[in-house]
Amino acid sequence: MSSMFQAARLSVIKGVHDCVYRRLCIQTVKTHSVSREFAWFGSYINLHDLYAFMLYNIAMTSRCSVKMDIKIKLITKNTIRIDKDVRTHPCIITIEGTHNHPAEAASALQELRIPTATTDTFFKYFDLGMTVPQAIRFHQEKLNFNLSDLANAAVNPKSRSVYYMREKWLKNNYGTLGGGDMFSAIKKYADANPLSKIKYEHTGERFTLVLITDFMSTVHREFREAGEVIFVDTTSHFDQLNTAVTPLLCAGPAGALPLGVIFTSSQDEASYTAGFDMLKQMLGDSAFYQQGHPLCFITDNSDAERNALRKVWPNSERYLCIFHILQQVWRWLCDSSHGVKKDHRQLLMQVVKNLLYAKTEQKFNEDWHAVLQTQEAKNYENFVRFITYEVLTRWAVFVYFTMFFRYVTNLIQRKEEWCILYRAGRLLRGNQTNNYAEATMCIIKDIILNRCKAFNTSQLLMFMNEVFDLYMKQRLLM
Repeated sequence: MSSMFQAARLSVIKGVHDCVYRRLCIQTVKTHSVSREFAWFGSYINLHDLYAFMLYNIAMTSRCSVKMDIKIKLITKNTIRIDKDVRTHPCIITIEGTHNHPAEAASALQELRIPTATTDTFFKYFDLGMTVPQAIRFHQEKLNFNLSDLANAAVNPKSRSVYYMREKWLKNNYGTLGGGDMFSAIKKYADANPLSKIKYEHTGERFTLVLITDFMSTVHREFREAGEVIFVDTTSHFDQLNTAVTPLLCAGPAGALPLGVIFTSSQDEASYTAGFDMLKQMLGDSAFYQQGHPLCFITDNSDAERNALRKVWPNSERYLCIFHILQQVWRWLCDSSHGVKKDHRQLLMQVVKNLLYAKTEQKFNEDWHAVLQTQEAKNYENFVRFITYEVLTRWAVFVYFTMFFRYVTNLIQRKEEWCILYRAGRLLRGNQTNNYAEATMCIIKDIILNRCKAFNTSQLLMFMNEVFDLYMKQRLLM
């Protein structure tokens, strides 16, 4: 009897689809009950224009008289005695009344349900990388709709329906925004792409993910530059989770070459250390031109990033990008809370430039002592003091210094890392800045992601593994 009941239920569904949702009724209300004779009973009535009344209060329902009754009879001795056809036809659908409104009106067609075929079509658009507006426009141009079809939600869904379909597609392919579903999607993607090395660790909302494609592994093994100067930078505005993305790059004949990409949930030292250590383990003996570590790294002044590099690769030198040093000093000078007059900013900035580009240590000290005698230096005691304590004593940091003063003091104490004078003789291949990394970030934002954010880390991983890796490979070959 259960199979007959299921068949009857399928008949009900088909009847509702064909008679109610397609042309007969727009909105329906149903009631059902169970009795000795009927397993299920439903009554559907037409509520045309109900949405217009609920949303805009401009019209009552049309009070259409169309009604559909659905009855599913129980198959018992009593029902068989009353109705001999109940064995083969347990479901009865009765339609009564006449529409008092046009069934082909736009207001009626807009409420039609979206069939599975239309949903699958939009899923294919999303698989091709289309956004919601692009998918809607392409769908309309592809099918060349007439006016009636444009209003038919079954073949031309509303934009809100397409947005809902995209959310469903994202959840099916990339999981949710964080949580177990996202990591399940990452694991599924990693299993489907065995040529790329993908490894991740997560604890609650904190995670670390490392990507090394086959092309990146080849760069480690075959390019001498992979064992010399490595450029490291981080940004965190690529997806809705603001995942921190840290590519490792080396110089190549056609620009930067990728050596690995690290994704972390935050930019603290523990996350960086975990990511760099995972990358080191995944590469093994082939890392950095079979050396195990590069000669040096060039980074911006991120203490967390630099400390993590020192822990994982202690034998590599670490240098600061001179562009970022000058940029940070200029920002401090322009901060109104420090009280530096506009007329004096360029002079103080020139002081730092002279120290940065000094060719000898004698010239470095002469320039500095000459600055100490100027009236401007005496006027800005704070600016002089945080530099003086490095050049003259190299140990004192006042407790009452602001965060920026402490930062610059520590920076001057590490002048071997940013002053060009103290880099003489190092194998830097003329690289004093982190421009390779900065240019690569622009490529990811402008070309790979087309100035759009990825949904989550899972989708961002897909873009970096497929689109970014292919772009960098083609740029080298072409």
